[in-house]
Amino acid sequence: MEDFIYGEDNGLGMEGDEKDTFLKLAKAKEGISREVLVPSTMNLHAMHYMIQRLFGWQNSHLHNFSIPPEEFKALTRGTVGGWENLCGSLLHFPNDDSNDFYWDDDYESGESVKSWFKRKYIGPYRQKAVCDTYFDAQRQIKDFSDHFTKITADMTLDEMEHQIIMEENLNFLTERLTLGELLTTNAPKEGKNREKAYKKWLERLSEKKQEIEQMINAESAKGLKDLNDAADSLKLWRRNKTAVNRRIYYGHAEDLKKETGRCADEWLESADFLIPVFERACSKLFDEYNPKLTPLFETLYYLYDYGDDWCVKITVLDQYDRKTNADLSTCGAFVVDIMKDSDGLRKYRYFQDGREVDEELRSELAYIDVKQCPKCVAADGLNLVDDVGGIGGFYDMLETLAGDDPEEKESMRTWARSLGWTGRMSKPENML
Repeated sequence: MEDFIYGEDNGLGMEGDEKDTFLKLAKAKEGISREVLVPSTMNLHAMHYMIQRLFGWQNSHLHNFSIPPEEFKALTRGTVGGWENLCGSLLHFPNDDSNDFYWDDDYESGESVKSWFKRKYIGPYRQKAVCDTYFDAQRQIKDFSDHFTKITADMTLDEMEHQIIMEENLNFLTERLTLGELLTTNAPKEGKNREKAYKKWLERLSEKKQEIEQMINAESAKGLKDLNDAADSLKLWRRNKTAVNRRIYYGHAEDLKKETGRCADEWLESADFLIPVFERACSKLFDEYNPKLTPLFETLYYLYDYGDDWCVKITVLDQYDRKTNADLSTCGAFVVDIMKDSDGLRKYRYFQDGREVDEELRSELAYIDVKQCPKCVAADGLNLVDDVGGIGGFYDMLETLAGDDPEEKESMRTWARSLGWTGRMSKPENML
């Protein structure tokens, strides 16, 4: 399964005539792909919503971001200690607190899914999941080590997973990370140079983690207790709010008054008041107590719906760096030089290897920079659909819609439309 998910060939797993037929039905030249200009400040949490919108899904299933398996193995050395060393900085520590991880999953019935997504993938970008912070990951690692005393740092990850069942995939990136912290076109690709890059990256990470630990330890004993209490209270009230809303959804809200002395509206009113209070109390956890990474990867993977096993390969094509003074020595990456024109307004100039690029690209990048709004500039293939059975099921769906049975076609079309699928190609610039 891993070989297929992380495979090439545009993730189709098809050859010859089968692939040609699929591409024709999917109105694709090479595969199902999207090319997007995004601000480097966009975090993975926001990128999840952007990908959902770009490919036509509706946020109905679990997901995660990961690095290529060979990169994961190289950085962790395949050991428990190597994996724990990355938890909270690069990797998300496994846990089952979905209420915290999906802290802003606030879609309300009847709302436009497209409009809801748009609120999520336009900046400024924040990730307020406690479990995605370095501080909380370190707490979880300590609890894990205290509870599973037979799990040692030199044990292989395979050996650990034979002894205990982890809640999630170990190769699971923390979603507070930005694209600027992850993706680069300049890292060495393979061989000894790549090994040196891993070593240097880990050394730099160790230094940054030490700086964060010093900042945390500088807190007074009361300050640390307050942070712990705020983090736990925020998680608790997120769980409470989800539990009450679930009671309301299933028609069991009337029991709350009898069981707790408070009705559903009172619980929700308290949650709506207290959650922002505890979020503010946790602001250092979200903003200060996280090591900032230097980019190392050219490719990431986004896995969606662990039943259908959708996989989106994310590859950086070019970099656009905005600097106050022009630096044209970035090995082919785009550099943005912000100057002021005669009217005192900001003027954008973009270079690649010292050559100024065209006006259209300059305009697009200026918009993305100011508005913190991604823009799709190229697309291949139709949108996908939830619960269709992966790429194979999508192929079957397209064959049914192109078939001769009018009853089957209408039934399939009605079902697909209920999940937002139209079967029409959108212009790239309109996708987001």
